[in-house]
Amino acid sequence: MKRYPLVAIEWDDTITHSGWIDWKDLKDCIIPCQSVGWKIKSDRRSITLSAMKSKDGCAARQVIPMGCIRSIRELDE
Repeated sequence: MKRYPLVAIEWDDTITHSGWIDWKDLKDCIIPCQSVGWKIKSDRRSITLSAMKSKDGCAARQVIPMGCIRSIRELDE
C-alpha cells in the first residue's frame, strides 16, 4: 500500500453571516482550525486529507486551500 503520511494542519477558515449588521458590530471572520488526517493528495493549490483509509481507498475527505494553511506537521502513526 502506498504510504500516506498522517499530518496535523493548522489553518484559517472563514465564516459567512447573512442578514444586515451594523458597521460597529463587524468582527474578524477568520476562524483558526486544526485538522488531522492522512495526506492523500497535495499540489500548489490545495491539500487533501482523509479521516479513514484502507488498502482499497479512503473516506471522509477534506480539501484545504494552501493559502489558508498556517502549518503542516507530520505525526507518528
